[in-house]
Amino acid sequence: SPSEPPTGGAGKEAVDLLLFCAAARAASAEAPALHWVPEGLSKAAAAAMEEMAAMGGWAGVAEMVVAMMPEAVPPLKAVLKDTGVDANDDMMMIGAVKPPKEHAFVAAHQFRWLLSQVNYPKLGDLCWLVIPCALIIGHRTFREQGMISFMHIAKNVKVTELSLYEDAILDACCQNIPADDELWYRVVEVSVLLLTCTEK
Repeated sequence: SPSEPPTGGAGKEAVDLLLFCAAARAASAEAPALHWVPEGLSKAAAAAMEEMAAMGGWAGVAEMVVAMMPEAVPPLKAVLKDTGVDANDDMMMIGAVKPPKEHAFVAAHQFRWLLSQVNYPKLGDLCWLVIPCALIIGHRTFREQGMISFMHIAKNVKVTELSLYEDAILDACCQNIPADDELWYRVVEVSVLLLTCTEK
């Protein structure tokens, strides 16, 4: 597909390293839920990604992330789907064997961090990849990461690129309206931003 950027031959080991570093870098003042990640590890992850980008011939970490997103996002999406931690499901399927919900929690933060590294105009070429994953997160118990992701997407893609997913994103926002106070303002911000973008 012409919308899929080349990965530059990144192998599974490189993708695994990127995902590990993304988890470490996702720990910040904006993500206090990952407070268990030591600051030293987060800084080491940043240095490792800079070296990884240089060795791969990319201009920087952001360019490397863009190139590796088609390989990095699918495993995160798989974890999120397999875990099946739906915000509206209090009952789990009896006998179903699913990964620990902590795996999905970390995957949501990894995705949010990776997405934050991709800006306009590059992000528009990745809508087919990132929006479906953000929608899964938006319907899960860690949906704040989904709202943050939608905000970044709306600010960094063209209206024409966003139009195909407008209804699905607004539906996710509507389902999060009864959420707690901490999420409420994000739901409103995403909804207003999305409507403003698409009505231009």
